[in-house]
Amino acid sequence: MTKIRPTTAALLTGLTAVLLTATAPASAALAAPESHCVSEAVKMGTTSPVREPVCFASFAEAISYATDGTVNLAPTATSVTQDQLDRGRAAAVAKAGNRAIAADYLIGISYWDADEKGASWTFHHAAPCSATQAYYTDNVGPAWNDQISSARAYSGCRGYYYEDHYQRGGYITTPWTVGGYMNDSTTSVKWLAL
Repeated sequence: MTKIRPTTAALLTGLTAVLLTATAPASAALAAPESHCVSEAVKMGTTSPVREPVCFASFAEAISYATDGTVNLAPTATSVTQDQLDRGRAAAVAKAGNRAIAADYLIGISYWDADEKGASWTFHHAAPCSATQAYYTDNVGPAWNDQISSARAYSGCRGYYYEDHYQRGGYITTPWTVGGYMNDSTTSVKWLAL
C-alpha cells in the first residue's frame, strides 16, 4: 500500500478545492439574481447533457447571443416576442441573400419569477421544433431546480415543465406567466412541436 505524505495530501486537497472553484462560476451565475443565461437545447433522442451556459448581465445581451445577433432588444427588455424573433431572422436572411445564415432559433425561456421577470435561462438550437425536432433537459440542475415561475416557448415549440426528473410527474405547458401550482416546482423540461 502506498502512503501519501502529508504535503502530498495537502497538495491534493488544495488542487481539489481549486478544481471545484473553477467549475463553480457557471452554476453560480445561473443562480445569481438577475443573471440571464443561454444554453443550446438538447435534441430529443440524444443523450447529450445540457452544455455549460453562457451568462450575461442583461436579458437583451442574452437574446442577442442566442440569436447570433439577429435580434437586438432595448437594454431594459425582460421578454421577447415571436414577432421580434421572426423580424430579426427575416432581416438577416434578406441581408445574406443566397447565403445561409448562422442564426439559431429560440426554443424556450425559463424565468425565475412570475410574469417573465427576474433571472432567465434561454435555450436555442439550429432548427425549430417540428415533427422530427424536439428538445429536452432531464434535469435543470441544482441552481434552477424548483425555482422556475414562468416560461415561454418559441419557434413552433410548446414547453412542458415537469415537477420530476426525466419529464415525469405533474406539468404545466407554455405560455406560463403566473406561478400557479407548478410555481417553483420544475425539475425537467421538454419542448415539442405545437
